[in-house]
Formats: sequence, structure tokens, C-alpha cells
Amino acid sequence: MTSILSRWIFVLSFILASGSAFAEEAKVEITSFSFAGSRTRAAELCGKVTGISSSVIVKVTVDEKTDRPGVYNVFVDKDGAFCTTVVTYRGTAIAGISGAAQGLASATLSSTEESR
Repeated sequence: MTSILSRWIFVLSFILASGSAFAEEAKVEITSFSFAGSRTRAAELCGKVTGISSSVIVKVTVDEKTDRPGVYNVFVDKDGAFCTTVVTYRGTAIAGISGAAQGLASATLSSTEESR
């Protein structure tokens, strides 16, 4: 009987600890999105996650409205800042906390960036 009780306590404490990362509403903001250089499809995407007290994984999807979007998972420490290199053909990206129901942040490369 104590074995079942101790398992339930463990499961409940795990669930509560997992939920504490989202004590206030977590939000993702894309702060910059630009090509890495001329004649390349590589781009750097940076952002900030607010409202977290522990590490999270941000799911970044580039060219999301195409039939072959690129998906990148970025580990974000509790300070919330992140950057990643992606490959984009359309110059669009969305980002959200993996597994969370919060809204997504979106970004589009500017027309001056696309002309490179």
C-alpha cells in the first residue's frame, strides 16, 4: 500500500514541478531573423522567452506554409535568450514553446534581406 502511495506522490510532484516552468504565461518573441550572408539560404533566428523559471524547448518552424517546412528544436535556458541557424527558402518562421498551447511568434525576412 505504501508503495502505491509513494508512486502517486512521485507522479504528482513531477507534474507540479513540470508545470512550475509556466507559472506566469510563457511567451516567445522573435527578436531578429536575417540571412547569414549573400548567396546563402542560411539565416540566423534569435528570440526571447519570457515568463519561464526553468529551461524549455522552443520549436521553430521555417517556411511553415509550404509543403516542406523545416522544423528546429532549440533548448532555451531559464534566462530565455536563444539563437539558432536555419535554412529558409521563403523567409518566414514561427516559434512557440514545444508542447505548450501558448500562441506562436512569427517573423518574415524583410524585402531588402530577401534580395541578397
